[in-house]
Amino acid sequence: MFGNNRPWSRKATRRRWNVNVQKVKVVENGQVVSKRLCTSCIKTLSKA
Repeated sequence: MFGNNRPWSRKATRRRWNVNVQKVKVVENGQVVSKRLCTSCIKTLSKA
């Protein structure tokens, strides 16, 4: 995701927000596998 930094002077400089990636263990095809997932994906998996 992209946007601007806006200090008090209101001068816009480009910036980027990184994805919140976490290391989690997931059961996949009956096996526990370590994956790197974003937090929204982890939330979706926990609901399923």
